[in-house]
Amino acid sequence: LLGSDDKVSWKQTADALIVTVSGKKVSEFTTALKINGTEFKAISFKAATPTIQPDRKGNLTLDAGAAEMHGDKIKVEDHGGKSNVGFWDDAGDWASWNVTFTKPGVLKVVASLSTTQPEGQFVVEAAGQKLNGKLANSGGWETYRNIEVGTLDIKQPGMEVVKVRAQDAATWKAFNLRDVKLMRDK
Repeated sequence: LLGSDDKVSWKQTADALIVTVSGKKVSEFTTALKINGTEFKAISFKAATPTIQPDRKGNLTLDAGAAEMHGDKIKVEDHGGKSNVGFWDDAGDWASWNVTFTKPGVLKVVASLSTTQPEGQFVVEAAGQKLNGKLANSGGWETYRNIEVGTLDIKQPGMEVVKVRAQDAATWKAFNLRDVKLMRDK
């Protein structure tokens, strides 16, 4: 414990390095540990996916940067200062968001996407519902179009996972996804 002569105890578990320090304050601003050694075991770390909250009107925007990626190649990339889900060439890959619905109601689902492919299909899943979306050539990978996917009927408030994935391998075509908007009727 930098700045202290107190004893620090630690143990390595299968999931973490657990460090126990005294409750004595070392600094007004921060506490720092210096960790070195040769017998540490590598552990994988997965950052927590943020939970998307609605704006004051009850609308939700599921940005690419907040998505959790599922697959080997799919990832968030930056085009022109804006994030999008890209490298989405495999029908087995998909993206998801943790979302908090604060009240029941019907939400219109609109996906902002780009593709050079015609007539591919995808689905948006949430709250036990599956909406089928159809791609339309946007004119290039840098040009995004809003595609109305359908409506979700949220029966009760709570946390849900919203997924965007292939409808099936036969109808899958690659596309970039900038965001998915869930909008309440006015």
